[in-house]
Amino acid sequence: MNDQRLTVKEPIHPNWVAERAKCDIGRMFADVCDLVKLDVERMCAVIDHKESESASYMFIRPRNKSHTCLVRRLCHLEEIGSCLFTYADDGIRVTRTEQATPVSLTLRTHWNAEESRCLLVIDAPGKDAVVFPHDHLWKAIQYILEPFFFPPA
Repeated sequence: MNDQRLTVKEPIHPNWVAERAKCDIGRMFADVCDLVKLDVERMCAVIDHKESESASYMFIRPRNKSHTCLVRRLCHLEEIGSCLFTYADDGIRVTRTEQATPVSLTLRTHWNAEESRCLLVIDAPGKDAVVFPHDHLWKAIQYILEPFFFPPA
C-alpha cells in the first residue's frame, strides 16, 4: 500500500503591514502629485503635436507649500480652469474649476481588513463613491483629471 499523505497548504500570509502602510494619505500625496505632473506633461505633448489653439496646461507645486499641487489650464495666457490638490488629514481635497463652476472631490483611503488591502475612494457631493485598488492610483488620477483635460463640448 502506498503511503499517500494529505498535504494541507498553509494559508498564504500576505504582507498586510505593507498593504496597510499604503493607506497613509501623507505618503500617497507625493505619489499623487507625481502622477498628476506626468499626466500634465503627456497632455502638453499631445497639444504640441496637434498645433492647435486649444488650451495649454501648467503644473505647479510650490516649494513652500508642500501640501498642495495645482494644474492650471490656460488659453492665450489667461487661466480658464484649474485643478487644485490639497493634502488634508482625512484625504486629498480636489477642487476643479471649469468655466467658473467648481467641482469638489475627496480622494481618501479605506483599509479593507477582510481582504488585507488598501482601497482608494473618491467622494463627490451627491454622487456614489468611486472605488479603486490602491495599486491602481493612476486610474483614480485619470478619473479626476479626464473631465478637466477633455471637457464636454
